[in-house]
Amino acid sequence: MIIKNNSNANQALRQSQINTGQAGKAMQKLSSGLRINQAADDAAGLAISEKMRAQIRGLNQAAQNAVDGISLIQTGEGGLNESHSILQRMRELAVQSANDTNNLADRGAIQKEFNEMTTELNRIGNQTSFNTKTVLNGLNGKGGEALVTHSIPGTPGAIRGIYTVGINTTSLNINDTIQVDGYTFLKSSNDPLLSGEFNDLSTLVTAIRAVPDLNTRYTVQVIGTPTPNGLRFEHKTGEESWSQPNIGTTKSPDPYISSPINTVRPGRGEVNLFQGSSKFMNKILCP
Repeated sequence: MIIKNNSNANQALRQSQINTGQAGKAMQKLSSGLRINQAADDAAGLAISEKMRAQIRGLNQAAQNAVDGISLIQTGEGGLNESHSILQRMRELAVQSANDTNNLADRGAIQKEFNEMTTELNRIGNQTSFNTKTVLNGLNGKGGEALVTHSIPGTPGAIRGIYTVGINTTSLNINDTIQVDGYTFLKSSNDPLLSGEFNDLSTLVTAIRAVPDLNTRYTVQVIGTPTPNGLRFEHKTGEESWSQPNIGTTKSPDPYISSPINTVRPGRGEVNLFQGSSKFMNKILCP
C-alpha cells in the first residue's frame, strides 16, 4: 500500500506558522513599545532592564517618602507656631496680672484665660498628629506606641529610658502610700480595690497604668522571679529624659515618714535619686 504525502503543502504550512509567530512578536513589541518583552527576546538585556526598573521605582517611592516626611514636619511646625502664640499670650497675661490697678474680678478673669491657655497648650502637644502618629509629645504612634530603645554611647550596658525600682509591698502597712511622679497610691484591704489602691506589686502596676498621665509616660512591668521584688519603668519615647520616675513612700500612722526610693538605671553601676517629672501645669497668677 502506498501513502501519498504532499510535501509542498507541509512546507508551506510550516513557513506560514513561522511567519505568524514572527508577526505576533512584532505586534507585541509595537503594542507594548518595549524591545524586550520576555526573556526569549534578550535574556541579558531583560536582566539589566529589570534591575534599572527596580531602581527607578525605588527612587520614586523614596521621593514620595520624603514628601510624606515634609508633610509631617509641616504639621509639627503648625502646632509649634500655635504653641508659640499661646505662650506669648500667657506671658502677656502674667505681666498684666502684676498690674496693681486690677481688682479681684479682673485677676479672676485673667486667671481663667491663663488656665484655658494652659489646657489648649497641653491639647496641642498631645493631639498634634500625622497619620495617627503624634508629633509633639515624644511618642511615636497612636495612644503611646512604644519606640525601640537605644543604648547610651560610651556607657556599656546602659539603656536609655529604662529604670528599675525595688519595692517591697509586704513591708507596707494598710494605709501606707507610694507616690509616683506626684500621684499617690494607697495600700488597701478593700475588695474590690478602688481607684488608686493596691495590695501587691501587680495591683500597683494596674493602679499606675490607670492614671492617663503615667500610662502615657511609662511602660510599667513587675520584675523579679520567682518572687516579684520591684517595678521596671520604661519611657515610651525610648529615650533618656529629664522626667525620670520620682518615687517615694509614706508610712502611717502619724507622724508620717516620707522617704524616696532609689531608682536604678541598668548598666550605670550606680544608684541615683531622680527628682521629679513635670508637665505644663496651671500656675496661680493671683495671690
